Amino acid sequence: MAITKKILLPFVLTILFVISSVHCSDDTQGFGIKQEYKQCYTPDPCRKGGNDECERFCVAKSGLLYGKCINDGSKDVCCCLTK
Repeated sequence: MAITKKILLPFVLTILFVISSVHCSDDTQGFGIKQEYKQCYTPDPCRKGGNDECERFCVAKSGLLYGKCINDGSKDVCCCLTK
């Protein structure tokens, strides 16, 4: 059975697509951003508007974060956490 150009080209393109898909996947165990992020900042947003202002402050830093006022013992500080 002869392999014609009509069959060979789609076959090669399919193989290249499959190989590139495998290399681009990030399902490898132990890699990626799976941990929780928590970064606390000044208490200013919490003083200005509580959790709502802290939320706006964190979303402005990154759309992947949410804000929460957390008491650190003496005052509320604005902490940005992962969603």
